[in-house]
Amino acid sequence: MANPLYKLLGIIDNLTAVRQSVEGREHMLIRPFNQAILMYPTAILGIWCFGLLKWTSIEPATLGRIYLWTFLVNLLILFFDLKFGKAVIILFSIVIASFVLDALGWLGNVTSFLGELEPVMNSTFYLLMSIIWGMVFFFIWLDRRSHIIVVEPNHIVIHDKWIGEAQSYPTENVTFSKEIEDALELMLGFGTLKINNANTGHLIRAVPHVFRPTHTTDQIKRVTAQFQVEQRSSSSS
Repeated sequence: MANPLYKLLGIIDNLTAVRQSVEGREHMLIRPFNQAILMYPTAILGIWCFGLLKWTSIEPATLGRIYLWTFLVNLLILFFDLKFGKAVIILFSIVIASFVLDALGWLGNVTSFLGELEPVMNSTFYLLMSIIWGMVFFFIWLDRRSHIIVVEPNHIVIHDKWIGEAQSYPTENVTFSKEIEDALELMLGFGTLKINNANTGHLIRAVPHVFRPTHTTDQIKRVTAQFQVEQRSSSSS
């Protein structure tokens, strides 16, 4: 007899319910991350800054500059898709702007002004920020338990959130492909999984922030390659 608590969890937790439904069958689960996962660099840097200030004699203003500039760049990447083309344009724009400022004689003033900025945060600040990011990533972990894609040999089921409806598609009618266009996602090992209609080529679902997309597509091919045709015995009259 199944554990009543496990059944209760299955009602309020998609992941638990899905595991119950596919238990004993060939399958794979895809659980994409929330977009906030792209803030990992800032969160990890905060932990490093806490340790460096706590156990070394490094200048706090130096760490403050690094942390704030990383935080700024991370926010820009979070709110705007940093495609490779955009990244190249931005880099060239920065280089051209530097040449223009240098030609006008303003580059020294700008760099001097930026060098005079001394944001100073103590180790308690970095510890508090690390705790806050830890709470955010905990909620991301909870969110991942509600958005699940189940791939089985005969069909794929997309579960949208805790109270969302599930959508099912026969595997022979869909194709899977990966796309890694975001520069930060490439560095962190994430990508977008695209599910398309095999007959029309139309996009069914784009699943962003899938970890190790190449490995995921390989696993999908392994599972869907085991497509099973149901055999029914005909009864003679």
